[in-house]
Amino acid sequence: MQVESAQFGILEVADDDIVVFEGGLLGFPGSSRFLMIEADRPGYLWLQSIDEPQLSFLATHPWDFFPDYEFELTDEDQADLEIATLENADVLCLLSIHDDTDGMAVTINLLGPLVINTINRQGRQVVLSGSDYEASAPLVAA
Repeated sequence: MQVESAQFGILEVADDDIVVFEGGLLGFPGSSRFLMIEADRPGYLWLQSIDEPQLSFLATHPWDFFPDYEFELTDEDQADLEIATLENADVLCLLSIHDDTDGMAVTINLLGPLVINTINRQGRQVVLSGSDYEASAPLVAA
């Protein structure tokens, strides 16, 4: 199938390329189907909404920048995603780019990681309740 994207133009997509976030991402309930597109820089991905062509998010694997990052999924998240441990999943965190007085600043949402079952392509944005992680942690090169 063909998917229109404001950022990437027309994309040819196989059903197996689509990641489904049942209920969407936080703040974006109308977008539940996404493509993962490699960014120009290694280690970064674009999540392009299939449902809203103008919506895309920059993401990365948290361990590239925070090697000690860890969390446990709730039993409900594990059941919904059909995974036993995070070893059976891909974990991404969304990035935000901000203009500040010193130029550009990039933050990472460590509080709401995206967990994706790599077999069935089902994903969920989980909120780490009671965690000390930040939703806007400064991103610095490891």
